[in-house]
Amino acid sequence: MRGALFRELWAERRLLSCAFASGIGAGYLPLLVLPWAIGALMAQTGRSESWAGWIATAEIGALALASLATSQAAARPGRRWVGTIGLAIAIAANITSIFVTPGSAAFVVTRVVSGAGLGACVAVGNATAAGSLNPTRAFACVWFLMALWQPVIFAATPRVIAALGLNGSYELMACAGLLFLPLVAWTPDPQLATAPAAAVEHSDRPPYMSLILIAFAAFWLREALVYAMSERLAAAQNLNGQDLGTILGVASILGLLGPVLAARLKTGMPSPASLCLGLSVAFATSVVMALGSSAWIFSAAALMAPAVGFFGASLLSGLAGSLDPSGRLAALGAGTGLLSEAVGPIAGGSLVAAGGISALATAVIAIGVVGAISGTFAAALARRQRSGGLS
Repeated sequence: MRGALFRELWAERRLLSCAFASGIGAGYLPLLVLPWAIGALMAQTGRSESWAGWIATAEIGALALASLATSQAAARPGRRWVGTIGLAIAIAANITSIFVTPGSAAFVVTRVVSGAGLGACVAVGNATAAGSLNPTRAFACVWFLMALWQPVIFAATPRVIAALGLNGSYELMACAGLLFLPLVAWTPDPQLATAPAAAVEHSDRPPYMSLILIAFAAFWLREALVYAMSERLAAAQNLNGQDLGTILGVASILGLLGPVLAARLKTGMPSPASLCLGLSVAFATSVVMALGSSAWIFSAAALMAPAVGFFGASLLSGLAGSLDPSGRLAALGAGTGLLSEAVGPIAGGSLVAAGGISALATAVIAIGVVGAISGTFAAALARRQRSGGLS
C-alpha cells in the first residue's frame, strides 16, 4: 500500500505542489509571521496591542474576503492567472510597505491590499487540491508540506526582524512570494469532466453545504481562539515565552503525523465516523489547553495540537473537495475559515478580558461542539445523498 500511495502522489505532483504553493505556502504567510510582526509594529510605532491587532485583523480579513470573492473564478479554467495576479499584487504591496510610514493610512492600505492578493492565492490553491483523484489525500499532502514549511518561517521571522526591524517581515513575505510565484503560475486548470457535476451540486444547493461551511467556521475559530491566547494560557501554568516557543517548535515537527495519518485513508470522501473523530479530538485538545490544571497537561495538549489540527483540517477539506470536484466549495470553506481566524484574536482577547480563561474555555467548548456536530452531519447527509437516500 505504501508504494501505491507514493505512486499516486507522484502522479499528481504538479497539482499538489501548485496547490501548496498557492493555498498555504504563499497564502498563509500573514498568519505565520503574525506574532512577530505585531510585536515589531508595536515597538516601532509605540502603539498599543489593540491597535496592532486591528491592523492584523484588517489584513487577514481582507485575505478571507478576497478568498471568498474569488472562489468562483478559482474553479474555472484560467485560474492560474487569478492566483498569479493576486500573488504579484501581494508582492508589490509588501515591497511598498517597506517605503511607507508604519501606522500611516498608506501603510494600512498596503497591508489590506497584500491580504486581498493572497486571498486569491488561497482560493486557487484549495480549488486545485479539490480536483485531485483523492481530495482527502491531496489536502493531507498539502498540510504535510505546511508542517514542513511552518518551522522554516517560525525560525526565520524572528531572526530577520531582529536584524532588519519591522521591514524585515515584509521583505521576508515578498521573497517568499517570489519563491512560490513560478509554481502558482504553473497551476493546472480544472478537469473539464468535473464541471457538469459541480454545476448540478451548486444548482441543487444540498443541505450539507451550509453545514460544511459552519464546520469550517467553527473549526478555525476554535483554533484561532486558543492560538491567539496561547501565551496567556501558558503563563497561567507558570510557563514563560521561551518555554512556549520550545513547545511550539517541537509540536510543529510532531504535526507531520496528522497529515500522514489522513493520507492513509483509502477513500476520497471521509466517512462520518472518521470526520467526527478528527474534529472531536482537535476540539478536545483545545479544551485541555484552555482548562489544563498543570504545566505538564498544557504542554502535552500543545504538543498534540498541530497533529490533530492538521488531521481534522485534511478530512474537512477533503470532504468539501470530494463533494465538489470543481473546487469552489473547498475555496469557500477556506475563505470562511480564514474569516474566523481574522476575528479570533480580537474575540479571544475580549473573552479573557471579560471573564478570564474560564470564559475562553466555555467559548471553545461551545464552538467545538457546533463544529463537530456540523461536520459529522454534513458527511452523513452527503453519503446518504450519494447512495440515493435523499432526493
